[in-house]
Amino acid sequence: MKKPQENFITYYRTEGKYNLLDSSEVSAQYIIKGIDREIAKEKGFRLSYSIDIDKDYDYNPKQENILDLALWIKDVFDGYWIHSGKQEIQNLVDYLESIEEEQELLRAQYDIEYAKYKVHEWTDRLSKSESNLMALSK
Repeated sequence: MKKPQENFITYYRTEGKYNLLDSSEVSAQYIIKGIDREIAKEKGFRLSYSIDIDKDYDYNPKQENILDLALWIKDVFDGYWIHSGKQEIQNLVDYLESIEEEQELLRAQYDIEYAKYKVHEWTDRLSKSESNLMALSK
């Protein structure tokens, strides 16, 4: 059985020095996967966002979906008096809200397929371990 592929919009997080004006500043960067670049361009948003590391400490990327992430980034950006990404993140939030029902269904389907995959994987492992134990017992 093959491991299922994520067919919904997701993201990952990296830390690094992304500020060209201050090369010592460490930021968290969130990179969005699963949205075509042309759609992002057409809708007016980017596929990656950097957050000051001191504002990033409360966020847990393993527990949040992409819409939750976008709303959180929007809150961070709204906390600044001026931020060049405010409109872009609002455009992303609007887009994600418009497709959330579909994305929720895709995430649920993936969860089921991934659970089946893990059950299959552990069943195979159990069978092999039992076979090895029987061979050793003889």
